[in-house]
Formats: sequence, structure tokens, C-alpha cells
Amino acid sequence: MRLSQSVTALLGLLVSAATPTSANDFHLALIGSPLLSSIPANPPLTQFRHIKVPGDNRKRSIAVTLTDSNVLTAIDPALGSLVWRHHYQQHELPQNFFVCGESLTVISPTSIASLALYSGAVKWSISTPSEEGSTATDALCWDENKEEVIVLSHRSVTRIGKSGKIEWTWETPGGQTPLRLSRISDSQLSVLLLSDNSLTSQLLYSLTGQPLSSISLKASPPASTLVVIPSRTTPSALTASVGPTIAWLDLSTGTIKTTFLGAAFSPISSFSPSPKSAIIEIKDVGLRESGIFIALKEDGTSFAFGAEAGTIKVLWEFREKIPTSLFSGFVDREGDEHIGFLTFSSTLGLANLQVLSLKPTPASDSGMVTGYTFPYDPSQFGSFRSFAIEVAPSEDYRVQTRTLLGTSFGAVQSWTGSKLMWSREEGLASTGNSGVRPVVLDPPERHQIKVGELGVANEGFVDRVGRQLRELDAKLTGKQIAFSATGASSAPHQDLIILASSRARSIFAVDAARNGSIAWRSSVLEEDQPGDVTWTKLSAFDDRNGREVVKAEALVGDGGKRVFYFDARKGARIDDSEVESVVEGELPPLTEVKRTERGLVGLKNVGDVKVPLWTFTPPVGEGLDKVVPQQFGAIASLGRVLGNRTTLLKLLNPHLVATTSLRPSSHSATLSLVDTATGALVFQTVLQEVEGEVDVVLHENWLVATHTLEGDVARSTRIISIELYQEEGVKDTITSSLKTTPTSVRVLSRTYASLQHLKVVGMTSTKLGITSKSAIFLNSKDQIVIIPRKILDTRRVIGKPSKDDQEEMLMPYEAVIPANPLWVASHLYPLAGINKVLSAPGLRESESLVFGYGLDIFSTRQSPSKSFDVLSPSFNKFQLVFTLTILTVALVVTRSMYKSQKTKQKWYSE
Repeated sequence: MRLSQSVTALLGLLVSAATPTSANDFHLALIGSPLLSSIPANPPLTQFRHIKVPGDNRKRSIAVTLTDSNVLTAIDPALGSLVWRHHYQQHELPQNFFVCGESLTVISPTSIASLALYSGAVKWSISTPSEEGSTATDALCWDENKEEVIVLSHRSVTRIGKSGKIEWTWETPGGQTPLRLSRISDSQLSVLLLSDNSLTSQLLYSLTGQPLSSISLKASPPASTLVVIPSRTTPSALTASVGPTIAWLDLSTGTIKTTFLGAAFSPISSFSPSPKSAIIEIKDVGLRESGIFIALKEDGTSFAFGAEAGTIKVLWEFREKIPTSLFSGFVDREGDEHIGFLTFSSTLGLANLQVLSLKPTPASDSGMVTGYTFPYDPSQFGSFRSFAIEVAPSEDYRVQTRTLLGTSFGAVQSWTGSKLMWSREEGLASTGNSGVRPVVLDPPERHQIKVGELGVANEGFVDRVGRQLRELDAKLTGKQIAFSATGASSAPHQDLIILASSRARSIFAVDAARNGSIAWRSSVLEEDQPGDVTWTKLSAFDDRNGREVVKAEALVGDGGKRVFYFDARKGARIDDSEVESVVEGELPPLTEVKRTERGLVGLKNVGDVKVPLWTFTPPVGEGLDKVVPQQFGAIASLGRVLGNRTTLLKLLNPHLVATTSLRPSSHSATLSLVDTATGALVFQTVLQEVEGEVDVVLHENWLVATHTLEGDVARSTRIISIELYQEEGVKDTITSSLKTTPTSVRVLSRTYASLQHLKVVGMTSTKLGITSKSAIFLNSKDQIVIIPRKILDTRRVIGKPSKDDQEEMLMPYEAVIPANPLWVASHLYPLAGINKVLSAPGLRESESLVFGYGLDIFSTRQSPSKSFDVLSPSFNKFQLVFTLTILTVALVVTRSMYKSQKTKQKWYSE
């Protein structure tokens, strides 16, 4: 028996000697799903562009897109990597963007900015007054070389120079709504205005913004369908001899109305290619500068059109009757226009891409059409939602295409012809908005021990030696070792984090051991199934066969509750009938806590009736804001030993919740601790100078709250650290919350200030609870900051420390917490949009997994009390192994000699 133990211990040391001491961090920079323009007549929000890169004579291709996660970004279409990105707050979300030279003009409700296309750097930014109800945006690139733009934003027209200098501004007259800008000549532009039953063209002098003349037309075109179609004839330098055509959709007749903008408006004319099918939409596909638009008809067909002198000219008809088709336009390096037409056949399971090249050919003056098909599975990715195309100049009746697709389930894909180049799972960008806490699965090594009779805990000697030899071979050769609940090789090594995305209607498994790669993804509803999915809870457990199961609860469609089960390691759906005998190990709560308009109510089931047991209401004049449940992990100590050898016993009440209530009029808030078993108020304090909301985290007996100070220009943060202990003389080691009168509470607190605009989001957690905890914060730079508990200690000494304080190693109290770069857990990673952080135990007691999610996803391993259970890199492991080997051999030899000697002694002694 001892020999077998020595051999297995020796193999275990060899494996650990080949194992790295820490796991790598990973950061997934996400952007969300590309948006479609809410106004089809506006330019598309995903466009391919060719840009110049400083120091490189060749032009580079990028795809610029605006996403549903408030991100404006440029993607490298060849690799799928992000060239640059900007994350905006909701009130700053860009309404539109326009390209001028090598710059991108971005118009938002609060500003107009110019970004460098190759780097995303802000060249200039101008604040604009926000006007409610004003959504009109347009821009003209007046001088591409000088990058001068004329911008319509809100109710004003502004000419802006390359350095951001405002050359002039013209305010629109009251009662008139600006719609579009149109270039008439090099010195004149037209502003189209809409008033009661009247369309007006106001002519402006482009150098000074001086109004010249105006003409009006009795018409009321819908603003969302009006387009300006420039003439392909070059205008004169001083007069508007050749003007644009103004077109809009008459929704009542399903026809396109047009008028020519010259010295006066020409009479309105109507156009419809077929009286049998009405036109339902006019779409800008990115070719408005070329005067080309798409019209969609009621029967699913469509056509590309332009205009000359007020007359619509059909350039091509798409006769396929597919109402869900998508269009995208592109101008190649030689100046030729192309239109992509994307459809999907559910019968064949194929996507069909047709490319109309409008360059005349010997066979046709209208151009030519080429096409590709590629396999696509809507059950996995959803339907097509956005589409952009890039086309190389045609050669020998062939064109090379690159497409960028956005799907309803959050996938962003790049295809070259019919070949998939890469795919990004942007559904992960919405996991922070689902309101569901992710689940961190135990690593396979720990799960093997947890399973019991099916795990390695009861392995035989031969099985254990075989497994350790396989592990040693994998570590030394770099092979991937596989683990299962029984110790057999069945699935790659995974440290999985399970996340839920309501927007993508999917469950994701991210593998922290493989730099955040997607281990699996499962969509719970097919694309053609109606209804949305709102996730309510994620949990994980082992069934009676030792299989790890993920349980996902959701509200589907009109609010019906559904429960889905998944294989935690493979992602396969499990039928409900297969998990009838699962062991979840959850005890029902003593009371059900329900939030009402006035506060909290504790309910208890008496038969089939829920009877109210208690109520909690915030102070008069305050509204209940947040209800934060208490978190528990492994508890290694029930108290805190002081320097004088006395002990403070922790208040470990599992039914505590923290509540915050706000009084905005006086910039104050109330922080309360409520026992949900009895409704008793355990603790309450009033916070002053509060700006905004109060963030709270409650873990065991430690509470940390943060809020921004009212009126502070630097936006400094107040941090309140509170510890709860049982009052002296109480002999209960753990408070029983079943008592009608709660145990007396001793509250210790300290208040700190920080200039980093910190927001508390969690606390570190370890396997056994021996390691000292740290508080986790987010700062204004989207960084994760972990502050040690000793910095926020409620017993930090005011004044000179006594001998007992020194024995306890208490730090002197300092009101301001410094910005220590060593506390930044996100290091130099450019995180964006992280709004939630959770912590889970690592493989070792000294290690804590910190996982941040929101827009981006980030994971790191932290050691709040240093790596006290890890050998230093300088430790000679192989010398130890060699020594143990010699001892094992000596044990075998001396054991045989000892038995022989004992046998001889028995013979001769008798």
C-alpha cells in the first residue's frame, strides 16, 4: 500500500513540475451586431471603404459599422480583427456617419466629430445643442482634399474646415423642418425644408452661408422616404444649370413622385414600373453620390433606379419575388458601381449572392450579373439582418467579392465569394444586459473529485497510475489531455463560463483555459419560431450519472416560463425527461421576498395561499432603488482575532439583504440591512451628498458601498466599508435568523474617498475562504480595480497605533485611497463596456478567478494573499523528484532485506 502511494505521489509531482503556475488572462473585444438604418432612405450603417495608411503606398480595405451595442468600429475584413472602435453612451449614440476623404464625419445628438479612417483618432469634435424631436442629419463632403464638410444637424447647417473650425452656421427658419442637403454647384448648395403642405429649397452661398434665394412646391413628402438624386452631368461653376432630382414615395398610391430642382421646381410627376404591384420602400444602399437607389415592391421584386432632369430611369430589375432580400452598393477603385443582392433558400439551405455590375459590357449596356451560393444554417446563426459588399474591378466577365454579414443571433461573418473567412460571436456583447449571473463550472480536475464514486476519488491503483502517465505525457509533449467525470479521456480540458444572451436567444460557453474561445453555443429557439427570449436564471448541477448539466430558465414569447437543459461540456440539448432524477441540492427559501411600489413584502406559503409575514418600507419621501442579496462562499473563520487576543464573531446571517433608497431633492440616500426571514431592520444609515445611485456589495459580514459625491467637478467617489459582528457577550457562533428578536449587532465602519470614480461590483472568492478577500471595482476608464481588504479595513487606526494595533498589523487611517496601478487587474487591456464582474474560486486556494462582462469579456486570475500555496519558480522540482525516486528504490530494496532478516530471526529464535 505504501509503495503504491509513493509511486502515485511521484507521478503527481512530475505532472505538477510540468504544469505552469498560472493561467493566462484573456480579453474578447466585442462590438455587438451591426445595425440597419432606421430610415431606409439614409445611408447604410455598414460600409466598405478603401483607406490610405501613413507610410504605406497601398490602400487598405476596412468595413465601418455602427452596432446595437453603441459601438462605431472599423473591422479588418481579411482577418476579422478590430482596426479601431469607439464605445458611446446611450445619449451620445451616433445617428449617422459620412466619409470625406480620409476622415469619417460622425453626427450624434450632442456633437459632430471627425475621425481618422485608418486609426479612429478624433481629429476634432464640436458640441451641438440637443433638441428634442429633431432627428434630421445629412452631410456633404464639400472638398475631399481639404476634408471640408457641410453638415445638417438638428435645425442648423454648418460648414466645418479640416481642423474643426466652424466657417459659418445657418439656422433654419422657425416652423420649417430641414430634410436634406444638395450640392447645386461649387459655390451653391440647397437645403430642403418641409413646412405645412410645402417643400422649400433654400439656396445658400457655400463660402459664407449667406441665403440667396428660395423656391417652394406644394407637396408634403414623407421625410423618411425623400432622396436627392444628383445628376451625372457636371454642373457649371457659378449657376445651377443642371440640378438634382428630388424623389419620394407616395405611400397612398405606391408610386415614386419626382420633381426637378432647377431655377424652379418642375411639376410633380409619378412613376411606377408596374401598376399591379405598389412600391413600398426606397432604400439608399450606399450609392447616393452616384445617384443610384433601390425601390422595393409589394410583390417582393425590386429594381435599381436613377434619375435625369426629374425623370426616373430604371437601371435593372430584380425579378425574384423575395421580400426578405438585402441590398448593398459599392464603388470600386475604377469608379464603377456594383449592387449586391442577397437571398436565402430554406429549401436548399443555401444563401444566394448576386452582384450587379453596372459597367457596360460588349454584351449589354446595362451591365452584367454574377453570382455565388454558400451553405448557411439559420437555426444556428439566425436570419440575415445586415449586409455589405466589397467588389474588385471586373475582369473577363468575373468579379471578386467580399461580403460582411450580420445575423439576428449576433454572428458577424465575412465571406469571400462562397468561402467563409471568419465568424465573430457578437451575441456575447449583450450578455451584460440579460440580468442573469453567469455560471462558472468547476474545472474537470476538481469535478472528478466532487463526483464521488464515479470520480478519481475511488480509482484503483492501476487506473490512477495510467491516468497520471497520460497527464504527464500531455504536459511534456504539449498534447491536449481530455477529462471526463470518470477520469477517462472524452472531452478537451475546459474551464467553462456559461453566459446567457437574450438578444441572441442563445447560451454560450466560454473556455477560460483557451483564451476565451467559444466551447459551444446553443440557440433555444429556431429563427422562424415567434417570440423573444428573456433569461431569468442560470444554474449548474450534477445528475445521478455524474454528468454536468446546465439549467437555463427563461420567459419565452408572451411570458410563458420555459426550462432548458444542456450538457455542460458539449452544449447538447437534454430532454426534460432525461433530467427527472437530478440532484440540485437547493433548499426552498424560508420566505419569498416580493418587491412592491412601497417597499418589500415577505410572503410565506400556507397551503396554496401566500400570506404576508412582514413589510419593509423606506423612509418617508424616499423611493426604493436597489435590493442586493447577500453572497456567501466558503467560510474559513467565524470571527476575527484582535491584537489583545479577543475575538469578534462575524454576523453570518444568510437571509440579509441590503437596500438603497434615494431622495434626489436633498441628494441623500438611506442604506439598510433587512433580515428577510423576520423582516427585522438589522442596520440603517443615511448617506449625504449623493449624486446618482448607490452601488452595494454584501459578502458574508462585509458590506462595501460607493456613490458619486454631489456637485464634485472631479467626480470623486465616496467608499463606505462596513463590517457586522455579534455584540460582545453573545455566545451564538452563527446568528439564527429564525429568532423573533435578532442578535445584537456591532457595526464597524470607515469612509474613504477616491478620485478614480470607482463603482463597487463584487468581491473575490476562493475555494476554502482562507485567502483574504478584496473588493472589486470598475473605474471611469473601464478598468477593473481590485483593492485589498486591509486598505478598506474598518479598524484602520486613527492616530498613533497601539501595541495591540501593531500586533494586528492595522494600517493608519487615510481618508483618500490612492490610485495604485498595481491594483488594476485589467492591466493594459483596452476594456470597453464592462458593467458586471463576478468572482469564482480557482484551482488553488490562493487563486481567484475574476470575470468581467458587458460589452467586452475579460478574465484574469488574482492572488489577494499572494501565491502562498505555489512553489516559487526557482524551486528545484526535479531534484525533489530525483530524491523521492532514490527513496522509493531504497524502500523497495530495504523492504525485501527487512523481510528476509525477520524470517531468519524467527528461525533462529525458535
